[in-house]
Amino acid sequence: MSLVRTEACQVLAIDMQDKLLPSIANADAMIGQAKRLIGLASELSIGCSLSEHYTKGLGQTPETIRSHFSKGTVFEKISFSCLGDAQIESHFASLREAGASQIILLGMETHICVLQTAFDFLSRGWEVFLAIEATSARSQDYVTLAKTRMEQAGVQVLNSEMIIFEWLKKAGTPEFKRALPYIKQ
Repeated sequence: MSLVRTEACQVLAIDMQDKLLPSIANADAMIGQAKRLIGLASELSIGCSLSEHYTKGLGQTPETIRSHFSKGTVFEKISFSCLGDAQIESHFASLREAGASQIILLGMETHICVLQTAFDFLSRGWEVFLAIEATSARSQDYVTLAKTRMEQAGVQVLNSEMIIFEWLKKAGTPEFKRALPYIKQ
């Protein structure tokens, strides 16, 4: 186990799509924490990617989140695991070759797409972190069960504050000052 390191870290937001959101437990809180982490990751130049599952049926990610992602980092998929999609798998293989070794996962649904993605990253040798406050499902029970299973497999479960302060490492830096609005949320 180790701390999250900005130089080795990537963030992957999974399937936070419009048509799914109304049925998701604590959706507003989850979206708020996701925007907090994605926004600060962008400020700190930490790579962020977004998956969208079957957009024809489930719609896109709300623009308040989607706007944080650049072209080439938004991927449509039909596999439940993000790494089951060749384009996403290739994207992360390239990042791995460039030195990324840690992945922070957030999004929906914890017990399906997030869990299967976590297991696939583990099988490829990544350190996997679950941003628990930025993750949800249709039932809180599903989240709890998935969290337990992922922890047993070696996924490290963190809250948003842990991630933020591990990224920052110390106060008084220019990065810390830029992070203050995210810390105060």
